[in-house]
Amino acid sequence: MLIVLEGAKTESRYFKHIQQSIRGFRLEIVPVGKGPEHVVAEAKRIREEDRREARREGDSQDTLDAVWVVVDVDDHAYLEEAIAAAGREGISVALSNPCFESWLILHQKDRRSPFGKSQDAKREWAKICGSTKTQDECNLVAGLFEIADGRARNGLDRPWGATVAGVPNPGTRVGELVTHILDLAGKDAKSTGL
Repeated sequence: MLIVLEGAKTESRYFKHIQQSIRGFRLEIVPVGKGPEHVVAEAKRIREEDRREARREGDSQDTLDAVWVVVDVDDHAYLEEAIAAAGREGISVALSNPCFESWLILHQKDRRSPFGKSQDAKREWAKICGSTKTQDECNLVAGLFEIADGRARNGLDRPWGATVAGVPNPGTRVGELVTHILDLAGKDAKSTGL
């Protein structure tokens, strides 16, 4: 499974935490650090390279099980185009509105009021984390996936404000990605500590 990330730091730490929690499962994490259109293009490039390599080795079955991109709404000018391009390419999108920290916050509280901008969500997450945002960040989400996923799905089912690509502010589809990872790995959240 390939996950290409818009964010190079927070998102990368989170998915590496998942990778460490699920042993024996091929999870390729690629942080891009650029806008959604670049993230989708990189996901497409890596998937095509993986397919070429499998053909070259004579094993067309040895390809990526799934390809996902993790992007934020933020203020990206080409977000809708990137989402459409991902759809055309069969690439799944885990969109967070306004940003990835919306997903992390749901592990600690059920936030319903919209954020003015991404920086507001990032500040709230930093406040929850306290003085450090590295290993403590993963400790703050450990064992709380099912709670966060339930909160996220509840928000998607009953949006309380304007949405972007079906995701309200605050809102996220990252839980769908994590569920897909767990399903492909044949694991559940409890057994992995997620």
